[in-house]
Amino acid sequence: MIKLPVKLVNDDPKQVEKQGYMDIPFLDPHDILHYVHSELQLTVEPESVQSYWRRAAETGVGWATQQHNYDAIPVGIYADETKYGLHESQEKILAVFINLVLFRPQNIRLSRFLVCTIRSKFLLPGTATLNPILQRVVWSMGWASKGIFPTTGFMGGKLSASQENRAGQSLGAVFYVTELRGDLAWHKLALGIGDGWQSTCMCFFCEATATGRRKDLYFEHVGDAAPWRRTIFRDTLEWMTAKLDLNNLCPFVLLPNFSIDAIRTCSMHNVNLGLLFTANGSSLLCGIK
Repeated sequence: MIKLPVKLVNDDPKQVEKQGYMDIPFLDPHDILHYVHSELQLTVEPESVQSYWRRAAETGVGWATQQHNYDAIPVGIYADETKYGLHESQEKILAVFINLVLFRPQNIRLSRFLVCTIRSKFLLPGTATLNPILQRVVWSMGWASKGIFPTTGFMGGKLSASQENRAGQSLGAVFYVTELRGDLAWHKLALGIGDGWQSTCMCFFCEATATGRRKDLYFEHVGDAAPWRRTIFRDTLEWMTAKLDLNNLCPFVLLPNFSIDAIRTCSMHNVNLGLLFTANGSSLLCGIK
């Protein structure tokens, strides 16, 4: 379980919203990883794991160039929000998952392992409710990167009796986060970034703009010589300074081996509902003309 600050739901719209606390079920990532890797034996050939790290390092991917243990199992963190209930229901739920990056079953849903869920209406503005979840994930992955069960509790707390029995024992492998996955809405929420397709600064990886005086930085410029390409962030610290709220940093930046290259955007939104959608529409217009 994890205790979260939440918005207390009140059916009377005239009353001021109040804040309270709620305990929700929470599975620590290191426990999940130990179970699926060591108990269920969802493993990948060591050669594939080593090749994954080696190729990423050769191409200059940040999280790989910092890594010296090519036997570490790559892990992804993924979150999304969805509606639930009947078709007319507007209730939403936010779910956080982890996955083994190189474990890819035919049904992709089988590769996602649930960490926690919370109904969206309980979320406080900003990241007040979300940050404790991310902090717990980072704490857990810190131990997973050492390959052992925690020897101290979250935020310096005490371990439970069952946790003390396993403290310091091997998880069966070493695990590192190499992918932070999600759609634009999730990244904006978790990272606290204001940039997006509805903003003047429409990309949080570079200084491309959608409107404004700097017409040379308009994202509509294409090709290798497009001016915005020269503003793509390569250094993680420079990116954090330019794009993140330094007074309220996302806990993810404390993940072992964190790099800007770990942030992965949603291919469905960017390609299927973005580039491909636009390309198909343009092709139809050309055909009509």
